[in-house]
Amino acid sequence: MSLINDALRRAKAVQQSNPPPPDPNLEFRPVEPDRNPRSPLLLWAAGGAVVCAIGVLFLMLRSNEPVAAKPIASPQAAAPVTPAVVEPVTSVAEVATNTPPAESTNEVAAVAEPAPAPVPRLQAILFNPARPSAVVNGKTVFIGNTVANFRVTSITETTVTLVGETESHILTLE
Repeated sequence: MSLINDALRRAKAVQQSNPPPPDPNLEFRPVEPDRNPRSPLLLWAAGGAVVCAIGVLFLMLRSNEPVAAKPIASPQAAAPVTPAVVEPVTSVAEVATNTPPAESTNEVAAVAEPAPAPVPRLQAILFNPARPSAVVNGKTVFIGNTVANFRVTSITETTVTLVGETESHILTLE
């Protein structure tokens, strides 16, 4: 420890015997003008304004194009109305005696059978092992979804299996 203290005393003595030179008056350099003028920024702004103006002009001209209008039907002269012919009215008693009673039919109306369900059509398979999907009848389906009263049970790279209440279909790409 004495070595450190001795070194500190010697450094202090040297500093006191050699004072630092006084600070000369420092002069600051004058400010230099910008080397990069802002003209590129102005050019970009002017170019953007020109592009916007052209776009607005284009939209205005396009919206002013004449649209083919449908011809309006001209009013036609009304046809002369013919007077209604008046016929003598028969009494209710005459009508009741002249017409025979309607015959009743006990035929049962035929029940229309419901149209058969459309056959599922496979249009595409998007196979991803994590979550496979397919396009059946224009609808994207995943495993567990329902399409045309069928539930999708499996999707492989080439087939889709659909299971219904009474039947099942294995669809392949054609």
